[in-house]
Amino acid sequence: MRLRWLFAFTMLALLSSCADPGASGGAPEYRAEYRVYGPCKMLATYYAQGEALQQDYVYDGWWYKFNPSIDDFLYISAQKQCEQGTVRVELYEGGRLVKRASSTAAYGIATVHDSY
Repeated sequence: MRLRWLFAFTMLALLSSCADPGASGGAPEYRAEYRVYGPCKMLATYYAQGEALQQDYVYDGWWYKFNPSIDDFLYISAQKQCEQGTVRVELYEGGRLVKRASSTAAYGIATVHDSY
């Protein structure tokens, strides 16, 4: 009897660990992503999911993932709060890079936009 229960629980564990193929390795979990890279603190300004314009101080490697609706306006801009280095912003849709902009100017601003 214990062997049957052990077998049943093992099978249940194996079956529940099998995920939908589209959920892992197929389509990305989020349909859009903003990324910001730079040498110092930056002020990021962005639209996401039809909300009002948002602003945050961010650092190198900052990202924001979300699911836009059809015809949503996508916008990300970042301004360096220092004189040296390069600020770069990137827009990804469906897991692939679609737009990128950068600035090497002192306190430079990089901006990309698109509609989904």
